[in-house]
Amino acid sequence: MNILFRKSILLVVISLIPISSYAIDLGTYNDVKFNLGLQINRALMYVDDGSDKELFNVDNDNSSTRFNLKAETAIDNEFTLGAFFEAEFQSNASNEVDFESKSSEAVLNERYMEVYVKSKKFGQLSLGQGSGAADGNMERDLSGTNVINWANPALLGGAIRFGRTGPKISQTMTNLDFESRYDRVRYDTPKFGPVRLAISYGTKKDSDVTEAGIRLEKKLEGGTRLRGALGYSIEDTEEGNDTGKEKTVGGSFAVLLSNGINGTVAVGKSSDDDSSNPDSKFSSLKVGYLKGRHAVSVMYAMTKDRSRKGDESSSIGLGYVFSAKEWLDFYAGYKVHSLDRDGSNYDDIKILTSGLRARF
Repeated sequence: MNILFRKSILLVVISLIPISSYAIDLGTYNDVKFNLGLQINRALMYVDDGSDKELFNVDNDNSSTRFNLKAETAIDNEFTLGAFFEAEFQSNASNEVDFESKSSEAVLNERYMEVYVKSKKFGQLSLGQGSGAADGNMERDLSGTNVINWANPALLGGAIRFGRTGPKISQTMTNLDFESRYDRVRYDTPKFGPVRLAISYGTKKDSDVTEAGIRLEKKLEGGTRLRGALGYSIEDTEEGNDTGKEKTVGGSFAVLLSNGINGTVAVGKSSDDDSSNPDSKFSSLKVGYLKGRHAVSVMYAMTKDRSRKGDESSSIGLGYVFSAKEWLDFYAGYKVHSLDRDGSNYDDIKILTSGLRARF
């Protein structure tokens, strides 16, 4: 822990180096407006698996280091044409390091490579690599702590194994947030009051993916905010694969009261055509308090039958975020992962993480 303390102090000192701006406006050329974005998210992650302890210097996969370029131009008074490119570049991703491999190779990974046309009247049509229509619908949140207490607990320490030789955390725990990003065509409707619908179809590796989602965003009189979503996806795997069609359904709902007290609940289920492969179920509950620049939350999550039928993989986490600036977050959190498996007795995995995220 002395090593953790010394490195944490160094991390804080480095973070005090002034940063000139929050966003970079590259200007307008030939009626096209360009914006450049950059995010750095580094953390120290201390892991105790019951038999060994290790300190990792990681890139926080809850909100990874990334850069992006956005371009937009008005076609007429109604329609806007745009393009968005975003890639991540992580050194020692927090969901990849383990006791055998304290570091992981930095690889440039695509996140978004899409073009789109949008209007307030007709909605938005997007084509290319990007989020499916239900992506993020298991992760609606108003706690202000997502950078450390994310909806998927496996993104911090996911490669750590129970009992050193047992399953990885990520093999037993997931929040079932549909099919993420892939090459697709997606349509988002205009808002109907506080509600917006989306559908998408595309290809993820060798699978065809169809998704549908609905989102709610509402601010009530008195200051209470509501944020919710439902989603459904079908991943049709390549011919000859026993799993066949994988279907996922679920959603999340968050509320933030005017006094700062907030709560989030998420429930999801995934199943496929392989009768020998158990259906996976996920549920979580988060409660928190958000006031000014400070946010704190506690989350309990459980995934059942993910790696093996009868498994119960659970996580309880405490997270705190101090938003020093609009573009700068300091955070710290502590999680305990447990796995209840018939015939096995695994020690809990404890993870202490502290770091910072800077967004330009």
